[in-house]
Amino acid sequence: MVELGVAFLSYFIVFQFVPKKYLRYYFFIVSITLAMLAFYVIPDSSMDLYRYYDIISYYKEFTIKNIKFILEFEPLSILYFFFVSRLPDERIFSFINIFIIYGLSTNLIYKHAIRYELSKNAILISFMFLLFSVSFYLVVSTVRSALVFVVFIYFSYLELVEKKYTKLCWIIYVMLCLFHSSSFFLLIIRILLLLKKKIPGKIIVFFTLVWMAFIPLIVNILAKLNFSIFQRLLLKTSNYVGNLYQISDVYVCILEIVGFAVVYSLFLNKYKKDYKELDDFFLFINLLVAFTMGSFFITDIFKRFSMYLSFVAPLIVLMLFKYKKYSKDNSEIYVLKKEQVLQYMEIFTVLIIAIVSAVFYFLVHYKNLVFLFN
Repeated sequence: MVELGVAFLSYFIVFQFVPKKYLRYYFFIVSITLAMLAFYVIPDSSMDLYRYYDIISYYKEFTIKNIKFILEFEPLSILYFFFVSRLPDERIFSFINIFIIYGLSTNLIYKHAIRYELSKNAILISFMFLLFSVSFYLVVSTVRSALVFVVFIYFSYLELVEKKYTKLCWIIYVMLCLFHSSSFFLLIIRILLLLKKKIPGKIIVFFTLVWMAFIPLIVNILAKLNFSIFQRLLLKTSNYVGNLYQISDVYVCILEIVGFAVVYSLFLNKYKKDYKELDDFFLFINLLVAFTMGSFFITDIFKRFSMYLSFVAPLIVLMLFKYKKYSKDNSEIYVLKKEQVLQYMEIFTVLIIAIVSAVFYFLVHYKNLVFLFN
């Protein structure tokens, strides 16, 4: 816990001395240091990482010829475990994953800020929001699902906002489904986005919100499909439904998703018409929020997706610093005081969400983190 506190404080202090044009390299170093911290985490038996290390140790006994019999479900994940098992230390698994997760997340903040000419202060608050509102403990513990979510969001941004690498992005989406089953939900949401030309976006969002009502139909379809990958997905979904919440997790999940939805709604109300190029990405985020809120009674899905939405939230936080401009004589630009007050309220809401989340994580989650530096 102390190690993370020192790291976060150091990031804040060093940030003040880094010129905006060099922040890309600053974020690279931040990602390296967080990956190094993850490398030295000693997982307990309640963490998925503990199981992953066991799997990696198990695969040390295999050769590439011996693993084909288990390539039925999440085959890319199996291959990933196998190749990591060839490395001298299984902890490199954590290092690689955390570096990718925070590397892509901070790079997305930087790309978005540069694209919309946002200030260094906006980048700082967005970055600190990422650190505070995402539990490092949960990211390290559930590292595979966090990895696929961040990669999916990153390539969605490239496809929907920057309009780049469309074919590559869809290849990545499909490959992620072969890496972790949670990607199927993301892929379905992305496919739903294709319907927006034929079906109003609000209707798509509504059906995404009430998707749980269709679970019996989904279960029946999956049960009839005679493919191992779908049978395993069905089993995994059934396990999710049976889990129970811890009351502390409920509070922080509701805080994050409701707070995010409020700030996001305020932003859409002010700026959506000004940034038409973001329409598809906005709808994708709307569907993610609706899906997450609709999965409240499926514990693991709701807990993970409400936390992972915080990887998207920094982009919204950035845009809160984008003033809506009004010109009187095409030379002088004025910002209405009413707009400024609303903007300050939004930023204050973001800070409250980040601070409360950080306090919760330091008091509840991070006390369970054990580092062994050797």
